[in-house]
This record gives sequence, C-alpha cells and structure tokens, in this order.
Amino acid sequence: MGNRLLGLVFVLLVVTGCGKTVQGIAQPDPSAVRTSGSTAPTTGSTVEGPVPLAQLEGTWTGTYVCAQGETALTLTIERAVNSAARTVFAFGPTPGNPAVPQGSFDMDTRYVDRTLNFTQRSWIQRPDNYLMIDLIADAVAVNSISGKVSKAAGCTTFTVTKARV
Repeated sequence: MGNRLLGLVFVLLVVTGCGKTVQGIAQPDPSAVRTSGSTAPTTGSTVEGPVPLAQLEGTWTGTYVCAQGETALTLTIERAVNSAARTVFAFGPTPGNPAVPQGSFDMDTRYVDRTLNFTQRSWIQRPDNYLMIDLIADAVAVNSISGKVSKAAGCTTFTVTKARV
C-alpha cells in the first residue's frame, strides 16, 4: 500500500508540475537547427528581425572603431537568398584617420535569433596586418544599422546609414 501511495503522489506531482508556474522564454534546441551547405552558425535559429533582410539590400556607409581608430565602412548588402545575403565589407581612411589602408572582404549576412549577424568569409583586398571581423547589429532600422564589432581585440562599435538612391 505504501509503494502505491508513493507512486500516486509521484504521478500527481509530475502531472501537475508541483503547482509552480515557471517563467521564461522558449528557446530552440541548437541540435535541431539544420544549416545544410551553409557556413552559418549552428546555434540559434534563423528568423527575420525587425526589418526584413530583403529591405536591407543596398549600400550602407558609416564607420567602425578598432585598434587603428575610427575607420570608414561601406557595407554593400546584396539580394537575400534562402534567409542570407552576401555582403561586401569595404573599409578605408576617414578625414580624421587618413593612414588607414583600403581593403574589403565578403561576408554572409543573416538574422540569428532576431539579431542581424555579419559573418566574415573571404578577402577581396587584404592590406598587410589586417584581419577580417564580424559584426553583430543590435539596432536595425530601414535607414540605419549599428552594433558591435566581434571577434577582434581592440574593436568596439560600428554604425552605418543607407545611401539614398
């Protein structure tokens, strides 16, 4: 009788969840995300963000800050295909920092967990002693994108605005 009662109490606790409400946000299982043939991160989910990726196509200009100081930045975002867009990251001197060389590299751009990620791929024009960087945009609007420079020591932020056509 004692084991039956204990078993019944256990079943009731499991079914009712001990009467507690658990607060939180549902997160996708990272192992369930599929990125066949893609170089996208394997964690998180690819979803649209506050501005659909298709609306971000075009040329964006601004600056970013790394060890060399403020640097001119042009992001050219191409038409999105399968939730990702090719982007060319081009950099160079600013009036206040004329010694920065010009360079450029390809990136993959996609939303991951509603955050716009620009992930380095390959060099187009590499100046000596420069490394590719990634960008994580935490503020995305139809006419401006800003956020953090990641995976690079001495780098902080970037901001760009869309060129008017």
